[in-house]
Amino acid sequence: MDIKLVVFDKKSFVLSSSILSDVDAYIDENYVEEILDEEYAIDRARMNMASARASMTEPEKPSFFGALGLKRKSSKKDVAAFEEVAEPEIEACEEAAEEENVILDEVVFEALAEPKLRSLDDLDSQVSDTWQEMLLRLIDEKGLKPSEVYKGGNIDKKLFSKIKNQPDYQPKKITAIAFCIGLRLNIDETKDFLSRAGYALSPSSKFDLIVRFYIEKGNYDLFELNEVLFDYGQELIGKFD
Repeated sequence: MDIKLVVFDKKSFVLSSSILSDVDAYIDENYVEEILDEEYAIDRARMNMASARASMTEPEKPSFFGALGLKRKSSKKDVAAFEEVAEPEIEACEEAAEEENVILDEVVFEALAEPKLRSLDDLDSQVSDTWQEMLLRLIDEKGLKPSEVYKGGNIDKKLFSKIKNQPDYQPKKITAIAFCIGLRLNIDETKDFLSRAGYALSPSSKFDLIVRFYIEKGNYDLFELNEVLFDYGQELIGKFD
């Protein structure tokens, strides 16, 4: 028996409105916010420091008259009484401001400082698993069968065998993401796994945001994920090198 499913157009392929609304909200919330967080962190640190310093300005002496029940036009005796009470307060504010400024300066300096140069020996000692080695290790650690992983990511068995026998195999990004789904990785594991192949989930890519949405929700239903990707006009997971 030969069964074929024919989809005539995108309107014939409709998802639950609740799923799409959740994805829409996630994209709207993260599309710009993460770009600002990741690309403008230093600028924000500068702005925060400037704002903090502005809030630590020396209090004006007239503001203390009200606290003491004195009027602006006071006698010399009143002024002397004011200074006796106010000066310790002013000094305390100055000391606090100076201390906070030092802390803020250190934070911004560390953010702006150039990384220290490392020797080749240092770099060599920090080399860890390749992408292929991490893939095979995760399969063992999670107690999964290889077939569960490549089927869960809609990956061809021949491709998995090719990857298994080539330690230096360089996957396409969509292949690496498919294995994230098949391995049922959480978001931190996904970031680490993709980085071994030189990739990352970009906040400026709808494809990446949709994939991240499903991974963060712990939903590894690839068929549903592909339905959402299709609805947004994105590439489907399942076409590999």
